[in-house]
Amino acid sequence: MSIHKRKRKNGISYRAVVTGSFGKQVSKAFARKVDAQKWHDAMLHKMRSGEKVDRKGGKTTVSEFGQMWLDGYGRSQLEPASQLKYNNLLKCQINPWLGGVKLSDISMARVEEWKIALSKQDKWAFSTLNDAIAFLKRILNYAVEIEYLESNRIAKAKPFKESPTDFRFMNVDEIQKLTGWLWDNEPGYYLFYMVALNTGLRLGEIAGLKWDCVDLERRQITVRRSYQYSTNSVVEKTKTNKIRCVPVNLALVEVLRSEKLRSNSEFVVPDWENYGRMAARTRRYCKRANVREVTFHDLRHTFASQFMMHGGNLYDLKKILGHTSVVMTERYSHLSPDHLSGATDILDFGVKQKVAEVLEFKPL
Repeated sequence: MSIHKRKRKNGISYRAVVTGSFGKQVSKAFARKVDAQKWHDAMLHKMRSGEKVDRKGGKTTVSEFGQMWLDGYGRSQLEPASQLKYNNLLKCQINPWLGGVKLSDISMARVEEWKIALSKQDKWAFSTLNDAIAFLKRILNYAVEIEYLESNRIAKAKPFKESPTDFRFMNVDEIQKLTGWLWDNEPGYYLFYMVALNTGLRLGEIAGLKWDCVDLERRQITVRRSYQYSTNSVVEKTKTNKIRCVPVNLALVEVLRSEKLRSNSEFVVPDWENYGRMAARTRRYCKRANVREVTFHDLRHTFASQFMMHGGNLYDLKKILGHTSVVMTERYSHLSPDHLSGATDILDFGVKQKVAEVLEFKPL
């Protein structure tokens, strides 16, 4: 029973008891059974709708709890770059509209209003707004875990529909022009770009690459370190926390062998702290080399695109790039020369009949 009748010195009382999803109980006594039943039903509805019935969850705002999440879980579990990303999402996309709202008052209706307000700003890409939505859901999931909320009422909130985006990549002629210009004008950066174009490594992975991870005899690079921009240091882990081996082609082997003979540094590309603003630098170099302007990350797209266009397969590309899901790699599939070639040959729904013979017509 949820309503308990009790005899007291001053009469009979009725205590309503509500049990939440975590087994925690809240109760309240009333002089009348009808009042106890009303309170019970109201509390039960609040719990099922995600509202917190204790004082803690009822008073904590989204801004306060989001910062608590960043200071606690975020600082101990996330990389500095991810911490910065979530801090910016909280500051720019969430707090201006929802920061002062109590956790228990967040609902699907409020989220839809918030999404409309965000979309009217016209200064953020839908991908950024979707990151904010996902972050808000993550915050509320954490609130459920530590019993600030009974449930996440916006768990089914849908992201914005993003339009398909086309990535940029360089063709062979542009690659040759850029690398040739670098060799003649910026030899200090030549190796950096050669590694990017021939391996598809991320910027931080190239910056953190040491000679102990370069095996010229076996022609492979072991990716186990990365450079962290926020702390200006090299750490013994990658973006995905997985070590991977990347094959090295003959052209890059020769460049690396030549560089290793004259290098006095443990790093393949030394003095990385002086190599800032690579995106802007790459666009500037492209302009001077008289090729289409791309960013440094587009060199990773260039490697992947050229790999597929020259007969590579998605499974190998996924392992080389270090993608955690093949979904990330599939965006390059249409560049394969054999993409979907003959895929419909397994079907034959036509009526089988003899092809009419064409006879030569000879006039009488």
